[in-house]
Amino acid sequence: MRKRIGNIDFLKFLLAAVIILFHARVLVSSPHALFIRGYFAVDIFFLISGYFMAKTALARRKEPLAYLKEKYLGFFPYHTFCFILAFFCVAYLKGLLPPGSFANLRDLASLAIAAVPEFLILPSATGLQYKLANINGIEWYLSSMLMGMFILYPIIYKVGKKYCEYWSIPVFTAISGYMFLYNKATYNGTINPIANTPINIGVIRAIAGLSAGAFLCAAIERKAFFPFLKRHKTLATAAELFCWLLTFAYLNSSAPTKTEFAVIYFAIAASFLSLSQETHTAAWFDNRVSAFLGKFSFPLFLNQSWTRKLMIRLLKDRFPGWSYAQATICFIGITVVASLACIWIMDPLMKWIRAKRQAAQA
Repeated sequence: MRKRIGNIDFLKFLLAAVIILFHARVLVSSPHALFIRGYFAVDIFFLISGYFMAKTALARRKEPLAYLKEKYLGFFPYHTFCFILAFFCVAYLKGLLPPGSFANLRDLASLAIAAVPEFLILPSATGLQYKLANINGIEWYLSSMLMGMFILYPIIYKVGKKYCEYWSIPVFTAISGYMFLYNKATYNGTINPIANTPINIGVIRAIAGLSAGAFLCAAIERKAFFPFLKRHKTLATAAELFCWLLTFAYLNSSAPTKTEFAVIYFAIAASFLSLSQETHTAAWFDNRVSAFLGKFSFPLFLNQSWTRKLMIRLLKDRFPGWSYAQATICFIGITVVASLACIWIMDPLMKWIRAKRQAAQA
């Protein structure tokens, strides 16, 4: 298990919070909606994941199949809990619960069968589009991540730093340029297919972010800037905070979408400084609170889709006069409670399973 990095854990929590606030804008129309560019936070998640992926590949600690298997199975404890909650929520919203008739039971069984590809995290991992039950809606991110790693990890494992140093940024720039400038498809796209192809934007988006993260890994491994950072730690910290503030300011702005093509480079610079662990933020966030928030960010991200669907129904049926602020606070509250329940139930269960497995192997 890798050592946790406190400032990155705290960053992941902030990014998950931004995504929740971004999705809250659909609850009640308001000119004061927060983080209307919040979808961009997902690309920073890809960026961070790319760094750790490349770090493992360059160290040759795990062969490609072993690494991909570990990543795939690693999603399932929290994913399973959140998916079950999402399934029952969707079934209730469709009027299938409680099942009062045979027709309801039949429709409930059909929904469960249709949900299998999503539960297995396959929607984007195949690179193809097909009809989904749309239970949780978050699986596009997990499956796009897996597909991107399926493509990039073996390449980095095979050729080493050559890809990270020489090819990663050109790949990132080419994909980003295509999506931003030519295809008129922004990072707001998720599983929408690229024109005249079966490939979805989510997978391409993941490859771009993971490639940028691989470049960061090579740059940090080289340590060329570390003497300067050590001598000017306060200046480096100021630059790190400035780049992050600019990035988050964009997330909360109505600037033209094409601005993302420039802003992402500020996010890359900020990520480099944060991951280098050579700024003051490394010490500031090296604590248990940041570690918990980093772990908490994943179930928070997984739960916010189905809780948003539930909140939309509650606003329609029970609280039609609620303001944007009231709806957002309630939405956040439900998501936080579900996410805490996920950790409270799944963490002890996974510890028990690991203990049983280790005892069987002894």
